[in-house]
Amino acid sequence: MPIFLQKCLALFTLFTLALSETIFGNGTFGTDLPYGYSGATGPNVWHQMSPAWQACATSKQQSPINIRAKTTVSVLGSRFLYPQTALFEVFYDAYALRVQLHPLGNQEFTAVLGGRRYKLVQFHFQLPGEHTLEEGYFPVEIHFVHESLDVPGKLAVVGIFGDFLKGSEAPDPVFSTLKVQLDILLKDKTARLPARVDFKNIIKNIETSTIRYYNGSLPFPPCTEGVLWYVSETPLPLGNEEFQSLKKVTKFNSRHIQNDIGQPNLLALACGECREDPLV
Repeated sequence: MPIFLQKCLALFTLFTLALSETIFGNGTFGTDLPYGYSGATGPNVWHQMSPAWQACATSKQQSPINIRAKTTVSVLGSRFLYPQTALFEVFYDAYALRVQLHPLGNQEFTAVLGGRRYKLVQFHFQLPGEHTLEEGYFPVEIHFVHESLDVPGKLAVVGIFGDFLKGSEAPDPVFSTLKVQLDILLKDKTARLPARVDFKNIIKNIETSTIRYYNGSLPFPPCTEGVLWYVSETPLPLGNEEFQSLKKVTKFNSRHIQNDIGQPNLLALACGECREDPLV
């Protein structure tokens, strides 16, 4: 990397670290984890923390993005072939309330996305929602992580937003049925707890909502490209009580919005026109 670019990235990082510390404060996350979402381990320095994480600052295919009709594709025929209710294991991991298949369960969780079949690996919550929709943001986004049944290791992630209740709406069961587990995790983040999850509304959401598709990346290190994203335009109803319970456990765990797919990486763009000596 040219010296002038290294200097520019360093200046940009110092500025953004100061800004993120002001907004999010210190000590939000444990220091024993390899990366964070603010401060000295936040997204602006992920590429400096490991040689394997360079894509975080160079890739032109990074997630999350602002979902727009003119930059994403509307996909028809998406389906979650999930059981309506199923037993999962809930635990806290890597800044996310990560909900994973219960090891004793023998039910199958298959998704049909873009005409291909995928198996569910796990799902978790991001606060606030990582993607935006036509510049609008949401308090929560659930990521359903799937692996291809045809190409091992190929990931497809379905994002569904959660938005605050309107009128006589009730919270979706995916939020309301986790309250007991969240209360326990708040006191003991090492706990691994069973939870029965109701998928009825989620299954309907995927079948009836407009689903926006794009080819992006992992939204955390190593920021690997080639992750297929399917984001529902219709949010699930979220109660304030459920949101507060989630927030207390997960804290802030979302990467900032990246550039449109194919456009320069934001970190590279920030210093793309910097001169070797900015004072000259």
